[in-house]
Amino acid sequence: MFLDTICRRNRFLMEGAIALRRQAVRANARHLRAAGDRHGLSVLSHGQADRARGTDRAGMRTGNIGHLVQISQADAAALEPECRTVIGDEKAAEAVAVARRGRTQVLPACTHAPGDLFSKSQRLDAAGRRDLRVNAPGANSAVMFEALAAAGATQVEPGHRLTGTTALRACEDLPELPVGRSVRTG
Repeated sequence: MFLDTICRRNRFLMEGAIALRRQAVRANARHLRAAGDRHGLSVLSHGQADRARGTDRAGMRTGNIGHLVQISQADAAALEPECRTVIGDEKAAEAVAVARRGRTQVLPACTHAPGDLFSKSQRLDAAGRRDLRVNAPGANSAVMFEALAAAGATQVEPGHRLTGTTALRACEDLPELPVGRSVRTG
């Protein structure tokens, strides 16, 4: 109700809140990276280019960009993602152009479907495919990494763990600092 007034009249409060939020997100990113390393999981940023830039600065490699919002060719080149989801002929042509310049990118071939718990990857492995990557969802906590690794996950994405805003926090305190969601006014 008073957010517009606070933004307009108390710039120092807003700037301080933004700085504290950034510090907490960076601390969460470092924690997630360390927990992933302990359990043999790659912690890779997935999502929009602006979030990928921030997690990249915190020490996480960019994993998959484009699965939520298609990105520009310039962002794809700058972030050098391990995987890039392409939708449509234009983005596919961009990925081909990158490959022709010698940059290898994994283009995801299958996604999660209702009731599918790593079974597609297990079938691919049984069919002789190797070096499979199984990405686990981001709506949990680093306390789940051991179980995810045991279930066959090889990658985790920070997702809402970065901001400590998953539903699990309604039931118990978890290691990630809750920092809430960003609010834009204008």
